[in-house]
Amino acid sequence: MSGPSSDELVVRDGYFFGRSCACAPPTPWWRPETKCASDDETLRRGPRLLNTFTKTKVPFVPLSGNSVGWYICGPTVYDSAHVGHARNYVNFDVLRRVMSEYFGYDVRFVMNVTDIDDKIIMRAHTRRAQDVVESARRLGAKASAETIAAAAETETLLAEGGKPLGKLDELTRGLVERVRVDAKGALASDDACARDWKIQDGYLELAREFEAEFMEDMKSLGIARPDALTRVSEYVDKVILYIQVIINKGFAYESNNSVYFDVKAFEEAENHKYGKLNKNAMANVEEAMDGEGALAAEKSEKRSEFDFVLWKASKSGEPSWSSPWGMGRPGWHIECSAMCSDVLGKSVDINGGGIDLNFPHHENQLAQSEAHYDIEQWVNFFIHTGHLHIDGLKMSKSLKNFITIRAALKMYSARQIRFLFLLNQWCDPMELTPVAAADGSGVTGFKQMEMALNIEKQFTEFFHSVKGSLRESGSYVVQKDQMWDGHERNLSDALDTAQAAV
Repeated sequence: MSGPSSDELVVRDGYFFGRSCACAPPTPWWRPETKCASDDETLRRGPRLLNTFTKTKVPFVPLSGNSVGWYICGPTVYDSAHVGHARNYVNFDVLRRVMSEYFGYDVRFVMNVTDIDDKIIMRAHTRRAQDVVESARRLGAKASAETIAAAAETETLLAEGGKPLGKLDELTRGLVERVRVDAKGALASDDACARDWKIQDGYLELAREFEAEFMEDMKSLGIARPDALTRVSEYVDKVILYIQVIINKGFAYESNNSVYFDVKAFEEAENHKYGKLNKNAMANVEEAMDGEGALAAEKSEKRSEFDFVLWKASKSGEPSWSSPWGMGRPGWHIECSAMCSDVLGKSVDINGGGIDLNFPHHENQLAQSEAHYDIEQWVNFFIHTGHLHIDGLKMSKSLKNFITIRAALKMYSARQIRFLFLLNQWCDPMELTPVAAADGSGVTGFKQMEMALNIEKQFTEFFHSVKGSLRESGSYVVQKDQMWDGHERNLSDALDTAQAAV
């Protein structure tokens, strides 16, 4: 966490600028305190954080005394977490422990769980449809020609991606009725067709299942629980109120029962700026659209392609909640703003997540939160962890190149995995090369783990040696002279030097 020299921060027009990295110039950012770190011994000895706003390490200054409000984006719970997720949350766990246990800050650590999302809704529907098709197959000779045809049609739509969801929901419901008729009351109690199912409940069943699995994975990796865990499903009413304030201030508009953030109005406001985290934000149309979700309306209802959704009018097959604009559900970005603000207030010390969230998610979080409070800086420090790559590609579910946390924990211990991640800078990309089984049955390990295992061995031997020395010393402190000689002074100086360098 070593920081920049005093000439790395420049004041220009009331803004602090850091020396830019090669990839992007600095963006406007106000330091939480006006005096420079060199003017205050406390600041000089405090941590320096790599702040995405400035692209440099800058002295960390809390908003209020020793208290630190810290929010990170948690999982979207529609599937098992993979090693890329593990690296992200291990990195934040280490950073959090350094801030609280080494620097002594009183950290309030908040993490959300995204449990209302397009991916969750789609997965809930497809899993339900697959279960119902399997139920139809189990009928065997009892299945009528109509049931067989309905099952085939449902399978075809699933193979094509399962959209539109309204059509998939309709086919699945029809197939359930046919299976019930053919089964003549002989369905097992746990059969998918034996119970009624609605997406309003079904999405949450799936989300709770994978949330529980995720939290168990975090515990297995030795990651401390957040002080506050916020679920979108428990915040819908507050999200609606949050959006209404943004509309009232002229930074959002309703269109066809959805609500969109007005980026142009925000940009034209004297005290606001869009693109603080990413200077190319207004050019990344494709990335901006990715943030709208897989179930976004095909025909745009927005005034500008850069506007983003705050409230989505729900379509057939989607869960929905009542709002002043009609039945719908929260957009992805607004969820975090409402939850973070509810727990930490109108100003936040640290916000963070994986680098893939930089744009559009975090950029839009900033804009809508600053619009809501009509302030110029909602977050003081944004930190982003680096991607995990496997064979040169980002590990992700969409690329189907991921290894689950549970699979990794069958190959290595949690401590070994943590050592592996600590071999790399938390903010840099990290490469993993899987080792395939000789019979091609799967992955047996990672090539990069060899160094981590050696480091673990060194630490283990060191602590065994220390424990042995302590056992042998007995009443060492009482029996030995306590006057310091050159050895003790040199050791103390070395410790001070190391501490100052952190």
